[in-house]
Amino acid sequence: MWFRRIVLFSLMLIVQIGRVEGAPMKFTSPVAQVQLVELYTSEGCSSCPPADRWLSGFTQDARLWRDIVPVAFHVDYWNYLGWEDRFASPVYSERQQHYVQAGGVSQVYTPGIVVQGREWRGWFSKPDLELEAGRPVGQLQVELGDDHHGEVSFEPSTTIPADAIVNVALLGFGLATDIKNGENSGRTLHHDFVVLGLTQAPLKRDGDHYVADIVLPGTRQEVHRLGFAAWISGTSNPAPLQAVGGWLDGK
Repeated sequence: MWFRRIVLFSLMLIVQIGRVEGAPMKFTSPVAQVQLVELYTSEGCSSCPPADRWLSGFTQDARLWRDIVPVAFHVDYWNYLGWEDRFASPVYSERQQHYVQAGGVSQVYTPGIVVQGREWRGWFSKPDLELEAGRPVGQLQVELGDDHHGEVSFEPSTTIPADAIVNVALLGFGLATDIKNGENSGRTLHHDFVVLGLTQAPLKRDGDHYVADIVLPGTRQEVHRLGFAAWISGTSNPAPLQAVGGWLDGK
């Protein structure tokens, strides 16, 4: 059910978001595993703004896109507290619940941080994220054309899940919301790495590598800057195997 809802949600969001002029844009990961850092957050949660600021700090981190790919999933289960988060989706709430079912996360809560498929509470006491050397898992490449259709190629150097898929997220930066009600009433919240759309595609074997065709999700939000993230996982376990990401303006 959650997989079908992701597909439906992404199809609803596929709108024109501008054109990438000229040659296709290529994004390539190293063979070593790149860490996917996921924040589960909500504008209706009074404890979340510090975590939002923590994630935004990665925009100035030299490891961005090379060693780490951060994403922020806004969940919808706090919307009843008096403020409806415009970035929230039940799809993202279900993704967090899927982590609980798979054993990567102990329980559903915000702010919740998942690093490479495992719950990480270290930011409460030691906000500097220290990464272990990534094990060799294979090279992931995404090529995006000017119509936001793309091709994914993954050449693994380890065993991959039998139900392997590629997940593709459109990311928004420089976003701000004036909160009128709820726990954060009267505050202006700032966000980066916000997942504005999420889609998936199955990987198909082609010789010694795997391929997939994708369409980058779109958005109706007014966004200062756009980026994207893509990662390989299975459908039965959301933990990522390899990730890649980058800016869509080429800078």
